[in-house]
Amino acid sequence: DITKGFGNCTEPAHNTCAELKKGAADRDAGQLAATLSWTTTYNDPWYVDKLLGEGRVDGVIAGYGAFTGVREYDDGWQCANAVALVRDWVNRHGGTHRMATPGDRLFR
Repeated sequence: DITKGFGNCTEPAHNTCAELKKGAADRDAGQLAATLSWTTTYNDPWYVDKLLGEGRVDGVIAGYGAFTGVREYDDGWQCANAVALVRDWVNRHGGTHRMATPGDRLFR
């Protein structure tokens, strides 16, 4: 459940977003290949913005289930909405972000 212990990305430690932000700094320093977030869900634009914006993660696994306890990555509307939120965010920030392509190599 992304809502538990997520924080607001400004805490010194222990909350999810703050730790992902630290991971992004380690990535920038060459200590990690990438920082990934698990997971966002439907109707979750605030979390998508925090993860990709302030948290500076390289990728987000989008599906649904944070509020239901069910983990699904199918062709239902909930998963489609979760993916659309990520795509919409990336499209609005095209100067700094892009969607991954099959040619991308995430891990070195």
